[in-house]
Amino acid sequence: MAIMGLLLRAEHAARILDEGKRWEIRASHTRKRGRIALLVVRQDAWYVVGFATIVRSMALTPTAARHNERLIQAPVVVASYKSPHAWVLECVRKCARQVRVPKRKGCVVWVKL
Repeated sequence: MAIMGLLLRAEHAARILDEGKRWEIRASHTRKRGRIALLVVRQDAWYVVGFATIVRSMALTPTAARHNERLIQAPVVVASYKSPHAWVLECVRKCARQVRVPKRKGCVVWVKL
């Protein structure tokens, strides 16, 4: 079975890998669970920078967001979604070196690796 890669902005990937961000905020729920690759989006290609395990997806209330700011590390992002969801990450591991993945048309959130 192919592993799925989650596309991220570089600043969010850095927070996940280096600063303890464990809730990735998205506009909708995900049913995906298990090990995923973390991919940074760059102009020429995508780069696998680490791995994590999605253990849960939950609707995020403003109160829950305030109480868990250290897990989110991007409160402005929460406010930008009509119905934000937290994708809870565990077992985060940084890659020793980044691996280039050619871009494919149509991929916005998930990439099959």
